Amino acid sequence: MIATPTSLKLIPRPIEATLGSDSLSIAQPMAISYPDAFAFEGEALRELLSKAGAKLSAGKGGNVTVSLVQDRDELGKLGPEGYSLKIDKAGIEIHAATAAGAYYAVQSIRQMLPVSVETGDNTNFAELPHVKIVDRPKFKWRGMMFDVSRHFFSVDEIKGLLDLLALHKMNIFHWHLVDDGGWRIEIKAYPELTAKGAWRTKKDFVWDYLDIEFPGPGTDKPIYGGFYTQTEVVDIVAYAAQRHITVVPEIEMPGHSLAAICSYPELACTAESAKLFTAEVGMPFPNVFCAGKEASFKFLETVLDEMMAIFPSKYIHVGGDEVFKVLWKNCEFCQKRMEEEGLTDVDELQSYFIRRIEKHLDSMGRILIGWDEILQGGLAPNATVMSWRGTEGGIEAARAGHDVVMSPYSHCYFDFGYDKTPTEHVLMFEPIPEDLNPEEAKHILGGQANLWTEYVPDLATVQRMTLPRLASMAEILWAGKPDLEDFSARLTPYRERLRTMGLSQNGEDELEF
Repeated sequence: MIATPTSLKLIPRPIEATLGSDSLSIAQPMAISYPDAFAFEGEALRELLSKAGAKLSAGKGGNVTVSLVQDRDELGKLGPEGYSLKIDKAGIEIHAATAAGAYYAVQSIRQMLPVSVETGDNTNFAELPHVKIVDRPKFKWRGMMFDVSRHFFSVDEIKGLLDLLALHKMNIFHWHLVDDGGWRIEIKAYPELTAKGAWRTKKDFVWDYLDIEFPGPGTDKPIYGGFYTQTEVVDIVAYAAQRHITVVPEIEMPGHSLAAICSYPELACTAESAKLFTAEVGMPFPNVFCAGKEASFKFLETVLDEMMAIFPSKYIHVGGDEVFKVLWKNCEFCQKRMEEEGLTDVDELQSYFIRRIEKHLDSMGRILIGWDEILQGGLAPNATVMSWRGTEGGIEAARAGHDVVMSPYSHCYFDFGYDKTPTEHVLMFEPIPEDLNPEEAKHILGGQANLWTEYVPDLATVQRMTLPRLASMAEILWAGKPDLEDFSARLTPYRERLRTMGLSQNGEDELEF
């Protein structure tokens, strides 16, 4: 019979499933086989089934077989992340063109097993339903942005978040490494970025720029912060890659750069502009690289070169949002640059800035991606736009032939409370606006959730703000908009799995129909 997503209890739901009337007992001898290309996935499945009570051996000899098959034909039918899965009395059989597809099949099996497999305390009564699944994602960009500038999180905590994304079949980890709150990555050419810019005098960082200092470690002032060495970054990137997650780094420019400017003040327009408050914007934005100084571009290109050496992602995120351009209006260097380049206003100066950075990234075979403010003054030729202030910027970019990641704050900002953005509301997110025709819609790569950490100081809060909303985002990006009642039925065992895994989650958020 055809299996409803509810009967299988999978999040995200598969595109096609046929459910049999019987089940496969795990508590029996099983022989497992897989090609070298699927070694990580094969071992992950071996460990999972062992926790469920299976007695596994390599090759042949078991009562039933577990096989992972690299099937190139699946590439044309289901794409690089698709898979087919069959469970019957003969055993378990996975077909996929790539290791990514095989990995997602393993995640589906994980959710069909009792939640006790998450702790390894399962008895020998685990069973898997007889089922045939054919599955593939709707979007190729299924991401989450995580800000570690306002609050710092350890390597192990980052790996735990990657594990959570993998459970949800998400494939992009957008790592926001730099902002006004602190510089979080080792750059060997500029040691002051982490010697000073990675540490501040206050743990709290809620738009209180004027009361923040970056004295550096070894002072007599209270210190909060931290950074990732390049060795640690390489380890995290490799950990993510095993789970088929691409780490997209973000280095903010030309705004949100207080930590860098306090470390290297010569990058500011003036010595006084490291800290500035004006009523014009209603909050402090002491955060802009001087666009008129060649030193700014030399600094950023050097930083990006070190980044590209350790991040293989073809996308490099440069921010580009909330640039406090008043400083440029009053800067003799920026005004001279505008005159020399024939620029009429500071929006065009920002476009000049982004275009120069894009040209450098393009020369290294990378793609610049930025928040939708990079549209101001004219979009760089090959840039990808991440639309956050709504969908309008994404629509404009797609119509101009640029790729787009949709991430409007109305549905995708997980730092907002559940009273404003409940799990049900996230399910209403539609990455492809109706205003786009089919050709324009092809430029929508997908979407992502964003978690800014001004009010998120620890791991328990991260989990609570993310869960269960991440389930909604995963559903939308993998399978499309669900039936709300059906999704709610699948959410109940999902929540039980999270509890078994020891993860904090929002307990007050109940779906309503």
